[in-house]
Amino acid sequence: MEQQEQQLMKLEGTVEHVIYENADSGYAVFEVDAGGTDVVVAGNVGGGDNGMSVTVYGHMVNHPSYGEQFRAETIEARLPEDRTAILSYLSSGVLPYIGPSTAKKIVAKFGDDTLTVIAETPQRLCELKGITEQKAAIISNEFRRMYGVREVVAWFARYGMTAQQAVTCYRALGPHTVEALTQNPYLLCGEPLQLDFRHADSIAQYYHMEGDCAQRLEAALLRTLRHNAGNGHTCLPRTQLLETASNFIHQPPEKLAAALDECLQNGDDPIVLVKMPKSGSFHFVLLVGSSDGEYQCMDPLQPEEQTVPLSYFGSQIYGMRVLHA
Repeated sequence: MEQQEQQLMKLEGTVEHVIYENADSGYAVFEVDAGGTDVVVAGNVGGGDNGMSVTVYGHMVNHPSYGEQFRAETIEARLPEDRTAILSYLSSGVLPYIGPSTAKKIVAKFGDDTLTVIAETPQRLCELKGITEQKAAIISNEFRRMYGVREVVAWFARYGMTAQQAVTCYRALGPHTVEALTQNPYLLCGEPLQLDFRHADSIAQYYHMEGDCAQRLEAALLRTLRHNAGNGHTCLPRTQLLETASNFIHQPPEKLAAALDECLQNGDDPIVLVKMPKSGSFHFVLLVGSSDGEYQCMDPLQPEEQTVPLSYFGSQIYGMRVLHA
């Protein structure tokens, strides 16, 4: 273990055994073989899989019930690359239908390309006796799901966000979460995270999305609508929307007006999270315009396309997304 800046220690090794893992929060406890020494690692880092190589940053603590353990702050996980490591990884039972015997057969056939085959061309697994197309698909889907979550956790940690936030976002955006956020970090400002615009803005700078880029202008408009809706304002005049957004991101109202028109022409409609009046449960509805000074909503679960005013839901919006046509 090496001492790092900000008093964090660096622990490198291979995950030997996952003791506990909470998929909802990203909290996990697992043993790491750090050069012949077994170290118990715990923290909200999304966990690790048996046989996976990891670099963990954190510090040693003495837990009152479980003794000495490494309290993890961030983790960098790497999939095994050579045959020996891949065989150990698959033999651990980390993937369905693959035990030690099947793992040997798969690695013997595909070698260093084994994990690539599982992820990208799982039908090739059917070349082995006992693996059907259905089993191959289940194996591949589980592998890509596990890898996808780890990838998202690592991406979030890079920008100072928690594993729990990563897991929450992964559930909303799915296996292409990192790709979607790389193309538009301002998605973080909407549901389910509702990240502060300034934080998303700082992330966007890493991808050269500054000033008057389309994603930033659209996000500023949505942030203004979301902020005002949260304060109980169920209708915002166009001029006020543009002026407020302009002052917020220091861009000319004309550029925001062009961005707003483009959203409307593309059929980009906001869907908002509201509370049902009787049950109190949360529900998404589509904002389809305004009438008599109030937003009109359409419930996608209703068989008839009829609108109701936002006041029906208490005139309170708890979250917002944009639905792209």
